Amino acid sequence: MKKQQYQYIAAYILSALMFISCHDNEIVKDDSLNGTSNIISLSGEIDQVVVTRVNDNGFCDGDVMDVYVVDYKGNTPGKLENSGNWGDNVRHTFDETAYKWNSAYDIYWKDDKTHIDIYGYYPVGTPSEVNAYEFEVQKDQAKTSGDGELGGYEASDFLWGKATDVAPTEKVIRLPMRHKMSNARITLVEGEGFTEGTWTKLEKQVLVLNTKRNSVIDLATGNVTATKEVAKTGIIPFCKDNEFRAIVVPQIIEAGKILFSITVDGVPYTFKKNEAFIYVAGKMHNFTIKVDKKEASGKYEFILIDESITAWENDQASHEATAKDYTGKTENSHYALLAGGLHRIAGDFCIYEEIGYGVRTVIWETNEGNYLRNTNYSSKGIAAELGAMLRLQRFVFSAGTITTRGNY
Repeated sequence: MKKQQYQYIAAYILSALMFISCHDNEIVKDDSLNGTSNIISLSGEIDQVVVTRVNDNGFCDGDVMDVYVVDYKGNTPGKLENSGNWGDNVRHTFDETAYKWNSAYDIYWKDDKTHIDIYGYYPVGTPSEVNAYEFEVQKDQAKTSGDGELGGYEASDFLWGKATDVAPTEKVIRLPMRHKMSNARITLVEGEGFTEGTWTKLEKQVLVLNTKRNSVIDLATGNVTATKEVAKTGIIPFCKDNEFRAIVVPQIIEAGKILFSITVDGVPYTFKKNEAFIYVAGKMHNFTIKVDKKEASGKYEFILIDESITAWENDQASHEATAKDYTGKTENSHYALLAGGLHRIAGDFCIYEEIGYGVRTVIWETNEGNYLRNTNYSSKGIAAELGAMLRLQRFVFSAGTITTRGNY
């Protein structure tokens, strides 16, 4: 529970000595299906650790995901089928300016009682078998996007999400999307023995080796299974600031097999483990390697100084939205009067107190303009107001302070 306070000054033309304080640009949602729309609306959001803020849901303008909608049969969940679902592989495109997902065509609720399950995945495809969707991570993940095609890294980063047992509503439905592949992150750091500026000029390369790049994905569960043979060539990671990232199909690498090779200034180095290594779905495998230069011989020494498994962090290799600077906010409110009192002080000057029900919606201001945040960022609860009124002929001016206490 958070206490929210805001002040307003408003002018009113009164036909009677009663009033309700509200803002004209208030947004009110009707939960029933008797309103103007019964379209199923979605909001896709990537579940990850945000290290560098891009946008609030991880997607950027023009990103496209595919969606299946499956009806319940009474209280029993329906089964995701190749076709014949309530919605079959419906394309949804993110409009960052409007901050909404637009579907290729409208999907309507069957009625006001039937619940649904929603399945989404990214990048888009044309699955012939929803329980065995064939997917391959790219060999060259350093390849950048262009000519309407995704870059190699983003095209490999498979996201999947499900919203379960959703009742008919006019509200936007949150569809949490999760990384279903694994991620290898190799960071090279400058060690001892380098003269100033030498390290940054050295050519550095990394290859992720001995992995299967093919997989089948069950779109009903999001489970990924590696298939086919181990690739003879390695994965070329995306690189930024000596940090190399590669999307890898979840799998087990045999003990003693080389996990990756590193080349610095033409000098090769291979890294392997004496025990089997598991690439875990939805996780980042982090390796930090320090490179020293021996003063006497000029040879390089590679030392593993840190290794860890962490939650997936966002990156600049995919969903390259323009970073937003949050510069301020505006607040809209609706305040319904339940009870109040008016006290004349002198002449046409009065003070009043009210208690009622308040709804407060926040609009964040960015350097790209204003956009309405998710409706979860509204505060609802009991509101109280204290203010003063002054009547000048036919007009009444009021100024006061409202305090709303509710969930935010």
